Amino acid sequence: MKCVYLDLETGKFSTFGVTSVNSSSPEYYCVSNHTTIFASLMSLTTFTIPPRVKILSYVVGAISLVSLVGTFLVLLKVRKRLRSKRTVVQINLTISLIFFHIFILLSDVARLNASACQAVAVITHYFLLSSAAWMLLEGITLAKHTFGNRLRAENTRNERITKLVLGWGVPAVVVTIATSVGFTTDSYMDKTPGIVAGSYPQLGRFSKCWMTPGSVVQILSLILPVALVLLANLIILIRAGVFVFKMSKKRDKFKAAADRDVSNDNLMQANLTHAQAAFRAMLMLLPALGIPWCLSLMQITSHGFLYWYVITVGLQGFFLFLVYIPLNHEVRNAVIQAWNRSSIGNSFQLNNSRPQVSQNGIGKSSQNQVRQN
Repeated sequence: MKCVYLDLETGKFSTFGVTSVNSSSPEYYCVSNHTTIFASLMSLTTFTIPPRVKILSYVVGAISLVSLVGTFLVLLKVRKRLRSKRTVVQINLTISLIFFHIFILLSDVARLNASACQAVAVITHYFLLSSAAWMLLEGITLAKHTFGNRLRAENTRNERITKLVLGWGVPAVVVTIATSVGFTTDSYMDKTPGIVAGSYPQLGRFSKCWMTPGSVVQILSLILPVALVLLANLIILIRAGVFVFKMSKKRDKFKAAADRDVSNDNLMQANLTHAQAAFRAMLMLLPALGIPWCLSLMQITSHGFLYWYVITVGLQGFFLFLVYIPLNHEVRNAVIQAWNRSSIGNSFQLNNSRPQVSQNGIGKSSQNQVRQN
């Protein structure tokens, strides 16, 4: 006898992600791990993840994790060369997303132990909220220093402390309250149906290392805060697009009169150019503001949507790497300067390590020995 499930994509029974656990009793127990991917974290219902989506989620998760680590190392290396006020926020957002991806990848393994499963659920909850908080701070910082009513000349110490409190402290308070209430009322996590806690410890106590879908605790401590963050960032994204459009038109007005043609065709072409500039700017901000996360609030579980969702949201770390490093001219120039300085320094040390030779081919040390003799 073996455990199988019906794969709705192929119409056949499959053993992928389903394992059997032997016990001393006559009953036969099957354990499935088809529900632990990012697509299910914001879901209000429990649903089965197709095997191919599961594999794809592991692949894109690994790509994002490597990209985020690279982003963190580069920003940490060149942070002192950057004038952008967003660098601190970007580094902390990268750190939060790194741990978020790590604990998502560990969630299936943690199911085999009840305590580890609880810990992974709580930590994943925390880093999901902290990631959302840092994305909100990214949006607020962008709004304040780019198209706000006033520009700040410096990033004060109090401002940095406030960001750290909002980015790391507030999510900790929310998770602490949620776990206190949830574990007290036994509503924080889903328990494995039909399994009595402690009877079969090798099975674990929970159907997945995550919050109970649709519970009051999940809605108030996760869905609502993330939805508010995404709404605020969506407004900031639209304002940023409008700002870039207006700035593009303003730059166009400064051109010499001889260079501008006021015909209708050229005006339409100019407006199209301004709209393209605004669209590019908004596209660059999508991963940093977490706008693709809006897909998780749609509660759509069709297989085609899940593929699109896993690719779009799962590759957030890779897109952040592109936006923060190679597509950011300030960071790109700082990396080039650091590289050139490192190359020049290595060349200088190499030249100093070589023995100096006089024109007649005798080293200075040899000349000194001759003089002494």
